[in-house]
Amino acid sequence: MKHDGFPRYLKAKNQDIHTAFLDDIVYRGIAVRYNIRYVRSLKHLLIFFAKNAGKCISANKLKQVIGAKSTTTITEYFNYFEESYFIQLVSKFYYSHKVQLVNPKKVYFIDSVLHHSISASYSQDLCRILENIVFWEFRGQKKTLHYSNENAKECDFVISDGSKVCYLLQVCYHLNTENQKREINRLLEAMKFFNLNKGLILRMNQKDSITSNGKRIEVIPVYKYFS
Repeated sequence: MKHDGFPRYLKAKNQDIHTAFLDDIVYRGIAVRYNIRYVRSLKHLLIFFAKNAGKCISANKLKQVIGAKSTTTITEYFNYFEESYFIQLVSKFYYSHKVQLVNPKKVYFIDSVLHHSISASYSQDLCRILENIVFWEFRGQKKTLHYSNENAKECDFVISDGSKVCYLLQVCYHLNTENQKREINRLLEAMKFFNLNKGLILRMNQKDSITSNGKRIEVIPVYKYFS
């Protein structure tokens, strides 16, 4: 969570290395490759991705962020950033692929610490950073990932095998009296929708087991789950 995964940066701990990576990818990897004149728009979009990792975004809403004239342009930029491995977009789970395509997607950023190189005003949201890390761990395992949002209760990850939902997962840096009920209710709503009796919450370093209305939720530290 402090240093993330670029080997050169891990060795030198020099912020200029991140800046060089960004310039290489944004300018040479995207702008030059796809003949994009308005590099400033790419930078604005990149800052937006960094600040909104783990949140839902849509091409239509992002038109105003970078001043684009059409959603087609935004969609193309999405594809460029994904092809450059800067981000990964995750769709809301639907049994219909066509419906998945038109709904807002959650964005995950390739490197949590790279945020600080992009925007000095970036405020650390430890829960979002942890969720971003969990996403890439599952992505590395070739898992099929979606999110769900039933009755305005968002579940972070729906992990499936084809059209069969295997299990549901919520990520929370720390459960306390203020957020425990909300996080559990989100997971329970998804469990009800997908007719599953077990769910999982990954936290930073806490372990617990919760039973509600015949449904069981296991709370496991992230490091232990992936060890």
